[in-house]
Amino acid sequence: MLIFVMTFFCFGCSKKKELNDLETIRERGYLVVGVKEDSPPFGFYKNNELKGIDVELSKYIADNIFENPEFTNVVFVSVTPQNRFSKLNSKEVDFLAATVSINDKRKLIIDF
Repeated sequence: MLIFVMTFFCFGCSKKKELNDLETIRERGYLVVGVKEDSPPFGFYKNNELKGIDVELSKYIADNIFENPEFTNVVFVSVTPQNRFSKLNSKEVDFLAATVSINDKRKLIIDF
């Protein structure tokens, strides 16, 4: 399961860290997650509701960050393969829950 999570989640933000990101998220009160919306079973719409493995894992992470499983403090932002890293590095999203393979070039611009 750990390998699965590491393969599909890109945690953290850009290599340029300014503040403690977790403290910033907690102060804000919600987690912003970039997800692909056209990749079943990871992220997709069913009956006008965002579903999938990435969505459920993101909710689980948010529940643990905020220690409140009854109110999910997570906002989803649609990402594509073309814009996902720019949204992460510009801090439009706190982390990506979108299929991403790890390679040496990508390790230079983001934390996995």
